[in-house]
Amino acid sequence: LALLSRMQASRVPADNVTCNAAISACEKGSEWRLALSILSDDLPKLDLSPDQLSFNAAISACEKGKQWESALSLLREMQRCELQLGVISFNAAISACEKCVEW
Repeated sequence: LALLSRMQASRVPADNVTCNAAISACEKGSEWRLALSILSDDLPKLDLSPDQLSFNAAISACEKGKQWESALSLLREMQRCELQLGVISFNAAISACEKCVEW
């Protein structure tokens, strides 16, 4: 994540690939709040639109953080953005619900 900030400070343009990598790093570090912040704040500031991978990584971060409501909210947002909901999207959201016993 520090590299993403350093890129911006050095005026190296970030793209969806670098932002998606940052969101995935948040998932692995159990930083679901930071993942959501990158998705909802940083991507728009960079004039980028989240893609399916962005949402899937954020949903997985919510799963790891046992944030089932946020995971389901992201699924709805994916639909609103007319992005394809795939097996990864649904599995991560279902797993978040399972971890919190929200069936």
